[in-house]
Amino acid sequence: MCEAFLDFVLARLETYPDLHVYHFGVYEPAALKRLVSRHGTRAEALDGLLRGGRFVDLHAVVREGLRIGVERYGLKELEPLVGFRREHDLRDAALARLAVELALEVGDTDGIDAALRDRVAAYNREDCLSAAALRDWLEACRGESPFPFPRPQPASSEPKETVRERDRRIREAAEALLVGVPEDPDARDAAQHARWLLAQMLGYFRREEKCAWWEHFRLRELPLDELLDEREALAGLQFERELPKASQRQKVAVHRYRFPPQETALDDGDRLRATSGDDDYFGRVERIDLAAGTVDIRKTGRTADIHPRAVFREQVVPAGALEDSLLAFADHVATAGLDADGPYRAASDLLCRRPPRRRSGIGAPLRRAGEPLVDSTIRL
Repeated sequence: MCEAFLDFVLARLETYPDLHVYHFGVYEPAALKRLVSRHGTRAEALDGLLRGGRFVDLHAVVREGLRIGVERYGLKELEPLVGFRREHDLRDAALARLAVELALEVGDTDGIDAALRDRVAAYNREDCLSAAALRDWLEACRGESPFPFPRPQPASSEPKETVRERDRRIREAAEALLVGVPEDPDARDAAQHARWLLAQMLGYFRREEKCAWWEHFRLRELPLDELLDEREALAGLQFERELPKASQRQKVAVHRYRFPPQETALDDGDRLRATSGDDDYFGRVERIDLAAGTVDIRKTGRTADIHPRAVFREQVVPAGALEDSLLAFADHVATAGLDADGPYRAASDLLCRRPPRRRSGIGAPLRRAGEPLVDSTIRL
């Protein structure tokens, strides 16, 4: 379904270049990212839609642009204002959805009969119709306003040149490895399977980095009240004071902030990004005290005077050196094969599931009598 939906959107985009996908809340884009990452499919398609700003969160539009006399800005609470009326009872729909979720959780798919599926499908359909009605109502409000509301300029869906070059390099290396490798797994010998496996590994760091950037932007764009529930973040920060410098050699400031009670996974030494301002490195956690509700952040010279309301842990771990090493190994295998001597012999043996080659011979123990573990590891 994930592939079918993204293919449908891309096909529509060719016919309607100004297309947007409207949703209410952050769940839908987050679910697409999770499915794409889990199954390793349509990542580039989703990335292009995200870069091009094709997803429009109506909840964020309402929350940031309007003041409405309702207790909470949920989709169902806005329906009386919009004039949308549901045909199905919400309580019955909620019970049906709960029954489906429970059946999926315990693996009882036989318990999801046609009637239950139809009730959940009707509920989801009315959610979509309600979001469409809200979108139309917002457009009507725009037309009635005496003040101009310029629309955001469309962003480019194309990746940066450095990203395109990186993808090209990975693609060409994989194609070189797959020359002569049958598509049918049962028709491959051991060496061909090893080459196929290495070709699939080449995009690993690219995929991991893409997912990390998706999470980065998700955390950066969350409102403050939702960040309070994110373990990767710390929200509600209030600047307290600058701590005394530990020595004359300390050039950067360490600022203490207070924060309200919340669950967080942040720990001493974590690198931080701020939810406000640019995407540059903000500082790192010098010390966090959950009981006292304080966090000391070692700033940079550029961020010394910036006091954000929330920070989150840096999500992207640079893996350029690892990726370069993997590509160099792939080039070696494509040109010299898996049996050539040289610096990649151990990697080839590992890929082919061969026993390690050691000077002491195949049958000798890995660790000598009385030898410390670290010393034996270095020797090997």
